Amino acid sequence: MCGPRAGPSSPSINGFKDLGAKYEDRATHELETNELADSMSHWIENVKPYGRTALGLLIALVVLFFAYTFVSRRSAARSGEAWTDISRPWRAAARPAKALGHRR
Repeated sequence: MCGPRAGPSSPSINGFKDLGAKYEDRATHELETNELADSMSHWIENVKPYGRTALGLLIALVVLFFAYTFVSRRSAARSGEAWTDISRPWRAAARPAKALGHRR
């Protein structure tokens, strides 16, 4: 690279950057992309031996979540039924005479 590189805000002839600067920008972008690809491939290689374990843990967590949800909803339904059973005598006593079928 012989001369100073034209910056993004420094236009040259006719408002366009020279071809060398465009090539350098593209090469820099490709280099950054390659570095990202390399780091991702290294990360994947490091994680690969734990893939089955991670999948097993994920499946176990999903099963536990659904089991907890099922048990929690069932418990709430039973609790609601219990409160209905407990409050039934008070609700019957609190009904007006018309609701029980008595006439004055």
